[in-house]
Parts: sequence; C-alpha cells; structure tokens
Amino acid sequence: MNDKLQKFLKSINYDEDLNGVEIEKVILKKAVETFDVYLKGSNILPPSKVNKLFECAKNGINNDKKCNIFIKYDNYTDNDVLEYFNYYLHDLIKQKPSLTSLMDADVSFNEDIIVMVATNVDEKLVEANSEYFINKLRQCGFDGFSVITSVSEEKNKEIKKEIENTHQDKAPVVEESPIIIGKHIDGDISLLNDLVGETTNIIVEAYCFGKETKNTEKTNIMTMKISDNTNSMLAKFFVREIDEFNQIDKKIKNDSWYRIHGNVKFDDFAKDNVLMVRNLESIKTSSIKIED
Repeated sequence: MNDKLQKFLKSINYDEDLNGVEIEKVILKKAVETFDVYLKGSNILPPSKVNKLFECAKNGINNDKKCNIFIKYDNYTDNDVLEYFNYYLHDLIKQKPSLTSLMDADVSFNEDIIVMVATNVDEKLVEANSEYFINKLRQCGFDGFSVITSVSEEKNKEIKKEIENTHQDKAPVVEESPIIIGKHIDGDISLLNDLVGETTNIIVEAYCFGKETKNTEKTNIMTMKISDNTNSMLAKFFVREIDEFNQIDKKIKNDSWYRIHGNVKFDDFAKDNVLMVRNLESIKTSSIKIED
C-alpha cells in the first residue's frame, strides 16, 4: 500500500490495509466543497471492507472536508457482482423488513441486467428501491447494471394450491397459548432505540425479520433478528432438548410480533450487544405507538 493511499486512509480514520489498491485520481467539486476520490484495485475487495471504507468517508477528510469514494476494477466476474448484490440486499432488508421475502429470491444475470424472481413481493416496492442497488454497485466498481424483479407465477400457484388443500381439510380451531418460552412478564415496555449498553430485566415488543438456528451435541441455539421500528438488534436463546427446540422454532415466524423479556449482554460471537431471551410470547402487534 503506497504512502499516498495510506495518508488518505489515515485522514478518514480507516485502519485496515487495502493491498493492491491505489488512488487513481482526486477531483475537488468546488461548488459543493466535496472531494471525489477514485480508487483502482487489482483484486476484488470484500464487501464488508468496502462498506466500512464508505462509512469512514462519511466523516470527511480529517473530520472536515466532505468526501465520496468510488472504486474501479479492471476485471470482475458475475460471482463478484452477486456477492456485493447479496451483501447490500441484506443491508436493505435491515432497513426495510417489509422486503424480507427477497431473501429467498432467485437471482440471475442476463448480460448487464440482474433479475430477481420472487414470490409474495410487491414489485412496485422493489422497483422503488432498485436505484439503491444500482448506485451501491456503481460506487463499488460494478457500473452499468440494472435491476428488475418478477413474480414467479408457478411458485404462487403452488402456494395457492397448498392453501386450498388446507382449507378443505380444515380441522376444529384450538386456541393456542401465546407463551412460547417461560411465562408472561408484566412491566414497562422499552424501545430498542433507547437501549444503551448491557441492561437487565427489560421487556421489548418487536417483530422478527429473520432467524438462524444452530444445533450442537450439548444445546440448540436460535438467533432472531428483531425490530420495533425504532431500531433493530439480535435476540438469542438456548434450548437443550431438540424436540422442544423444534416446537419453538415452528412458532417463531418472520413478520410476526413478540413480547420478549430478558437481559442485554455483549455477545462475543456476534461482536455486539444481544438480547438474551428468558421469556417469550407472541402478540398481535406492539402496544406502543411510535411517533414519527
């Protein structure tokens, strides 16, 4: 890494090495007092490293002069573009959980067009956010791409048929307890945006927009991605018996709301504060009205 690049990275408080990268040119836009810095790379950089670079640039050069960074590569593959596309797809879903169904979309390339085939998705909503992908890819060195979305009619027909079969075999309705783990806990509801550092004995009401499970010989782990529309964070719990864990797993669904009681602790694996669940129950929606 040459001295010119190293000096620039230091000025925006970026502390990682960018081997194989050099500054191609710097343009000063006097009208808006902004520097556009163009980097050229011989190797494709990991998306997380590039995103961190962009975040540091937001603070400006020496925390003063506004700065935009653009990257350029001589060569890249469809897989490189797909890796970045998926990275920023996850980033967009964190911001807009209503797009969670795109996680299961089939993504393919038709020359310079990225095609997403999904089910149960509002095409207009995706089209409204297509510029987000295009601009992110361009800034990361993948210019000239467009994004289109289509709904898989075949998959929708399969879903519709399953629903019809379910209605035909409809059994008597049995009211199920909302309690999923532990018991109901009374108390004040905290907003995720108000949680600072490690906190004990808190209650939040949030919806799930993703979950991950891990099974080991000694225990079973679920990590939920939750949001209450003020912020988002991870919630985690452990269950020893696999049968009990599987039953809980079936009850936790994306876009459903839950009342969660537990403690916020720093998680070494996630490298962030995580809500460790002690009691969990399903609710129809939040009892807290969020003011804009």
